[in-house]
Amino acid sequence: MNKALTKMQQDFVEVYVVTRNAKKSALQAGYSPIFAEKKSYSLLNDSKIKTAIKEAEKYYFSEKFKKLSVLATEELENILINGDNKEKLRASEIIFKSSGLTNMLITPEEDDKPIKITVTLPPELEGDIG
Repeated sequence: MNKALTKMQQDFVEVYVVTRNAKKSALQAGYSPIFAEKKSYSLLNDSKIKTAIKEAEKYYFSEKFKKLSVLATEELENILINGDNKEKLRASEIIFKSSGLTNMLITPEEDDKPIKITVTLPPELEGDIG
């Protein structure tokens, strides 16, 4: 918890980062309905709360990205195991491109035949792979 903020302010920040709704965030943080209705947006103008929101957003979006990355990797692995050749080809392209191996040539021969993949490694990786 940010020590410069009260418990209610910190709760407001945590809910606001997810909902982007000041009134709803104020209510869930424990502010009165009258405050939430009339003055919840004033919390967004408080410099300590603005700073806390920026910090919380960095953490929240970083964690969300990590989770999405894991899900995407699992889905690509599933496609490589269970997909047809076109799906496997596309999954391979995504894997290589996300790994920085973008200088590559993938040529499907026919739907029921093996896929030919030619990869040109960046110079800094050429000696790393035996």
